[in-house]
Amino acid sequence: MDQALWNDLGISPEGLEKLRLYEALTAKWTQKINLISRSTVGEIWARHIEDSARIFLLAPEQPQLWADFGSGGGFPGIVVAALLQDRGLATRVVLVESDQRKATFLREAARQMGIPVDVRAERAEAIAPLGADVVSARALAPWICFARLPSDTDRPI
Repeated sequence: MDQALWNDLGISPEGLEKLRLYEALTAKWTQKINLISRSTVGEIWARHIEDSARIFLLAPEQPQLWADFGSGGGFPGIVVAALLQDRGLATRVVLVESDQRKATFLREAARQMGIPVDVRAERAEAIAPLGADVVSARALAPWICFARLPSDTDRPI
């Protein structure tokens, strides 16, 4: 565990516990559906959860809407939603995943963790512009993250 990262994020013990639950759910569901590569199951925390948490450090302080496209197993979307909730932020998190099985996992993981997310089981190109403050897409391409800058307020993302 990268303690410096978690200190920088200021996560509570309850927030860490939710992410540990997510780690266990990901390992369990990966046995049935391909959420992550089976070769990385033993590295879920460092390779997937901490990797996803790092992007949170680059986000605006109080985004209104975070959209994660190609959410797959929920990286970074579920991790970000847990961090936002832990900070007491009311950011709306939309997870877009076209695979129905993965979308079901995302809903179930969010339910068990008690985090609010909006899972859209649709293809990204079918979604109307969301007007998101932050857009992430880990599985669609090498890490993509866009944050809306004040001068971009008239352009939907």
